[in-house]
Amino acid sequence: MSINDLTIGESAKVVSLDCLPSNTRQKLLDMGLLEGVVIKLIHKAPLGDPIWVEVMDYELALRRNLAALINVEKLTKKVANKA
Repeated sequence: MSINDLTIGESAKVVSLDCLPSNTRQKLLDMGLLEGVVIKLIHKAPLGDPIWVEVMDYELALRRNLAALINVEKLTKKVANKA
C-alpha cells in the first residue's frame, strides 16, 4: 500500500522508498523519511494534491504521484483487553 491509500489520521510505517528516482529518494531520506519511520497522514488538499504527512514532529507536503511510490504498512490501533 502507498501513502495515498491512508485516510486522514491514520498512521503507517515506511516500508520502502525503492520505487523513487534516486535523487528524490535521497532528498526524502535527508528530510527524515527513512524506512521504518512512522508517519501520519494529517491533511489532503481539496483536489487531493498535495498531501501532508507528519514525520518525526514536523509536517512534510508531498505530491500525490510521489506519495504513490512510497510503500507503507498501516499500523493498527491496539485495543486494550478489558478483563
